[in-house]
Amino acid sequence: MAWREGSKGALVKEATRVRVYRSGLRGEPIPSSGWLIAERSLRGDDLKYAFAWGLDDLELEDLIELAHVRWVVERFYQDAKGELGLDQYEGRLWLGFHRHVALVMLAHCYLTLRQAYGETAVGPPTRHGTGKPPPARGFPPGGSQERRQPAARSRR
Repeated sequence: MAWREGSKGALVKEATRVRVYRSGLRGEPIPSSGWLIAERSLRGDDLKYAFAWGLDDLELEDLIELAHVRWVVERFYQDAKGELGLDQYEGRLWLGFHRHVALVMLAHCYLTLRQAYGETAVGPPTRHGTGKPPPARGFPPGGSQERRQPAARSRR
């Protein structure tokens, strides 16, 4: 089957899938099943396996294409480690690590969009000719009495 167009033509592999069921402790069945996907090149030298669950509605061609999306994820990790410091976290807590990864992912998305759309990307709308962004909805204006005394508002 041809699973994608490459730079030198179609990328072709032999592929099949078999429904498999997981077993739990001491061989007891677990009510969870999925697809064991096997693929190899036409030369027959490199055999690869993947397991997919929750994708019962997809055809074999779609499962193979989805299995090869891994390259995009690996490329993200390379870029994030090399350019954005994903591998620089030295904390010990899950919350700190989670925040670090979230910020790296946010920065990566920003830089990817910036690269895709260039320097001429349209920014947020501004107030009529002042160059300042409009005030956030639901918040009092910056210089108002209401904004300066939040405790007074809560006592009303």
